Amino acid sequence: LGVFGRVGGIEVFTHIAAFSTLSLAIWFFLGSKVAKTIWFPLLFILFSIPIGEELVPHLQNVTTILAVQILKWSGIPFFNTGLYIEIPQGKFIVAEACSGIRFFIGSLVFGAVYSHFTYTSFSRKVIFMMLAVLVPIFANAFRVFGIVAIGYFSDMKYATGADHLVYGWFFFLVVLVILFFIGETFKQPPNKPEDEAQSKVKVRVPRNFVLSSSILTAVFTLAFVWQYSVTTKLIEETQIDRSKLSDNLSSRKNLPMWRPIFVGESDALNGQLRLEGVLTGVDMSIFWYAGDKDGAELVSSSNSLFDKDDWSQNSSAEVSPEFLSKVPNWSLLNLVSSSGRPIKVLYTYVLDGRMQGSRIKTKLLQTLDLIKGGSGAGALVAIAARADDGVAEAEAQLIEAAGFIEATLPKALAW
Repeated sequence: LGVFGRVGGIEVFTHIAAFSTLSLAIWFFLGSKVAKTIWFPLLFILFSIPIGEELVPHLQNVTTILAVQILKWSGIPFFNTGLYIEIPQGKFIVAEACSGIRFFIGSLVFGAVYSHFTYTSFSRKVIFMMLAVLVPIFANAFRVFGIVAIGYFSDMKYATGADHLVYGWFFFLVVLVILFFIGETFKQPPNKPEDEAQSKVKVRVPRNFVLSSSILTAVFTLAFVWQYSVTTKLIEETQIDRSKLSDNLSSRKNLPMWRPIFVGESDALNGQLRLEGVLTGVDMSIFWYAGDKDGAELVSSSNSLFDKDDWSQNSSAEVSPEFLSKVPNWSLLNLVSSSGRPIKVLYTYVLDGRMQGSRIKTKLLQTLDLIKGGSGAGALVAIAARADDGVAEAEAQLIEAAGFIEATLPKALAW
């Protein structure tokens, strides 16, 4: 797993491998009997894995939906588009920092420690962990509502600057205390002394220590050699064959505000799509990567299909039931600008001449190609159309553009 993550630049895999190796090594050396007794610290170390970024967009959407519902109950006048919440006094956005991801993870850690040392019943541990998951989500929604309400009643004098952060942390501290007192209501007595005596296990150094060390050393050496042989391979930089697209791409853009943000690409094209000599209402962006390497990755957290300062995802936007069935190799984003203008973005990844709409599957296929000695070459193709003139019209434009791209684009990319 560590080699796979390092070769493909999948940091979550390398982090999981790094922190799980210690626990697995202890298990390997001391045996299952000891590992069963100390299972909690062996698993608790996994909280050190720096993951959670993938949950941020989902937490943003859930927080916005819940906060908007609370605002409806409160009677405060507001207007909501995507992640934007506008009141007569000003506008708020549920940004990444407002997703509550840090408090969510902190609550999970607290819940794991508290439930382990407070309860002996497995069902009570599960109940408290469920509370540790749900409470921070609902609490964060109330925090967002509180910030909007303070801005509304104070005419935007408070809760819009540094006090915004102070208020948030204080609120989360109160919620954590409440979670603690809820847990205390169904607290169980500690184990009896005879139960603790029975649970003690005498730890002995295994007799096959040399054999175990030799096996682990051989495995790590093999993994290092394999990783080195793959990551040191030279990649030839190639370009997009513009001659195959010059008649179908104009430098003029229909959506000047929209453009994907990618880094490290080998080549890129941006412009308005032209079909049969006529400009369409569809803008297209192509980012070509001749190989997958550090600082130049097709699928990366540094890359985004829109500028988050100008756009946010609109999960409530209309989508025709049959639309996605006509473009099975593509994925759809419904975006809304800060001024309320909606657009639809259809995107796909191209690997070895084949279209793939899944970001995760694309990254795994690229890494597999690198493991087998390939370059991991690929491209991102994104097309966008305005949706303010009608959803059906925008979808029809995107379907037509997607069909042209599937028939033409792979020939313009070097494999």
